[in-house]
Amino acid sequence: MVDGNKAYLCRLLLVWCILCGSLLMETANSQRPLCALTIKASERIDGRALCIGYDDIDEAFRLGRQRAGLYSPSRSRELTDTDLGLLGTALQETTRILAERFSLNADEIESALPRVDTSTTDIANFCPLYLRLPRQCRPTRYRRHDALCNNLEEPTWGAARTPFRRLISPEYADGISSPRVGSDGFPLPPPRVVSSRVHRDFFQGHEHGVTFMFVSFGQLVDHDLTLTAETKVPGTRKDPECCGSNHKHPNCLPLQVPADDPFYRLHGQSCINMIRSEAGVRPGCRLGYRVQINSLTSYIDANFVYGSSYRVGDSLRQLRDGLMKTVPLFNSLRLKPLLPPKLVNPDDGCIRAHPDLFCFLAGDNRVNEQLALGVLHTMFVREHNRIASELQKVNPHWDDETLYQETRHIVAALVQHITYSEFLPLLLGEETIKEYGLDLKKEGYSDDYDPRVDATVPAEFGTAAFRFGHSLLPHAIERRSSTHQYIGERPLRSTLQQPFDLHKPGWYDQYMLGIINQLAQAM
Repeated sequence: MVDGNKAYLCRLLLVWCILCGSLLMETANSQRPLCALTIKASERIDGRALCIGYDDIDEAFRLGRQRAGLYSPSRSRELTDTDLGLLGTALQETTRILAERFSLNADEIESALPRVDTSTTDIANFCPLYLRLPRQCRPTRYRRHDALCNNLEEPTWGAARTPFRRLISPEYADGISSPRVGSDGFPLPPPRVVSSRVHRDFFQGHEHGVTFMFVSFGQLVDHDLTLTAETKVPGTRKDPECCGSNHKHPNCLPLQVPADDPFYRLHGQSCINMIRSEAGVRPGCRLGYRVQINSLTSYIDANFVYGSSYRVGDSLRQLRDGLMKTVPLFNSLRLKPLLPPKLVNPDDGCIRAHPDLFCFLAGDNRVNEQLALGVLHTMFVREHNRIASELQKVNPHWDDETLYQETRHIVAALVQHITYSEFLPLLLGEETIKEYGLDLKKEGYSDDYDPRVDATVPAEFGTAAFRFGHSLLPHAIERRSSTHQYIGERPLRSTLQQPFDLHKPGWYDQYMLGIINQLAQAM
């Protein structure tokens, strides 16, 4: 009888909790205004005022989640790009449902829908902690790897895994996500037709003596600032198959190749495996057209060495004496160490001839993209360890964390100084540098920081303007001796995702000398 009473009381308590929860939710919902978004009649083409209610938002999000395959909030402490992509797609589909139901035009999708406060909708339950607004920042001695709270007044500006900023509005065909079409509404010419007719591949040395080091450092800066979140198959980290597959990924945009293509017809290829990047999520998980995620911080902070998350950063550290992981492969030859091997997902961004061969691990996953990048990555990791060792000599009381963070400060400053004092003047010219106030002071300190400036990288910079460097890449990478004499070269194509020449003793130095002597290709 006692057990029966206990069971009865437990059931009664459970019912009470459910009722209380329902009442609390009802109370919270009752405190919401009727309209989540109001658009005045004077602001609409049809002259009719519009009220989109919170219940409308919740219902649209429920349907949007179903379309995206997002069934429950992620409980992971650090969401993957795939996790963010699912949420981004759900928000994109929520936008589409609302736009169709309330006949919203492109301007209203762009400027009105983002005004909805999603913190009082069901969207809030799915919004990652780092994107929830407002965010309180706690002042600390050292910057976060992800650059959250780099700007104390606008904590998400320039932070990793937030959307690129836009200088001009996108031209999605449907105002939300579908690829652009021509002004007449018909599809644009196939991209492969345009590229094969406009671009010609030939080598001509740069007439102003710009070396391969200029190109390689520029690519390193690009990899410090931009990395659009790629669509990958979960678990394998492989690209989805978009050509000839019956079950295409929703981010597939395969490019058809004309039958008379000058290159691909020789290989019997009629399709290029084109995949869209993952859909992004705005701060506050706000609604609107499809945005793209920048997986990196928007600041020049040497995160190609340290990574843009604590998880990546810690995986690269020795966790003693402030040092980064390296491999003393040639200690017996008194040669300096190399980067550690990439043992987790070893085939991601790496073409391996056999299972015992590994590419390198670094703060940026594109370290193996071409061999010269691996050379510069190695140089900066070595420099970190050199500086950390010197700091330990003069500060023997510092622990591992202090040595690591202080060295990280210095290396980031080195990259910034090289960028502004050497790279940009060569790229833009001294007059342009002075005109825009980008020249460095010879002495003293600067107080030019303005928290009102959004340092988030524009999409136009990452996907268009800074792409020019690819045209400067030479067709081969040279090796030179300590007296700068030519030794040999390797075709660039044979080093793409294959940096294994650096495993040969002495070849790192030869490639470094080649990079600083070899001319870049003219544009």
